[in-house]
Amino acid sequence: MQRPTEWPYWAEVAQDVLAVVLALMAIMVLPILSTRATKYMTAKGKEHQRVMLHRIAEEAAALAEAAYPGGGGPQKLALAMRYTQEQAEKSGIHAGTDAIRASIEKAVMDYNAMVKPWAGIPASAVLRPPYGEGVSQ
Repeated sequence: MQRPTEWPYWAEVAQDVLAVVLALMAIMVLPILSTRATKYMTAKGKEHQRVMLHRIAEEAAALAEAAYPGGGGPQKLALAMRYTQEQAEKSGIHAGTDAIRASIEKAVMDYNAMVKPWAGIPASAVLRPPYGEGVSQ
């Protein structure tokens, strides 16, 4: 590459030094960015699996409620656990029995909060936050 004759020699050296410094910075920063990207993607994947597990648990709770409408707590739980484990395995979700049971219990609690609101309080009041617009303090 030809430079104009008035181009000083030190400018070529500075350009080469700058190129080397930028290359070294890229070499040093690339592993850090790669590690952070891997951690981020792993966290997002786990979050997605958790959301999917909660959705499957909601399905399982609805199935158990439909199968045993009059009661049968242990049978409902066993059916919901079995269904959730099968669907989680099909979806590639790896969760222990405690996590599955916790998801089912949360789904049941959410369902009960909607269907059986607290005495005298309408369901819409139970589900919205207690403070916000229109609430005097």
